[in-house]
Amino acid sequence: SLAALRAEKERLTQSISKKDAELSTLMKEAQLKECSLQQDRDKTIKELGELQSKLKEK
Repeated sequence: SLAALRAEKERLTQSISKKDAELSTLMKEAQLKECSLQQDRDKTIKELGELQSKLKEK
C-alpha cells in the first residue's frame, strides 16, 4: 500500500542520514589519525637526522 511505501521510504531516508553522520565522524577521526601519524613521522625523521649528525662528528 501507499502508506507502507511511504513508511519504508521514511525509514530508508533516516537510515541514510544516520549512515552519512557515521561516515562523517569516521572521516574526521581518520584525518586526525593521519595528522598524528605525520607528526610522529616528522619527529622520527628529525631524531634520525640528529643521530646521523652525532655519528658523523665522532
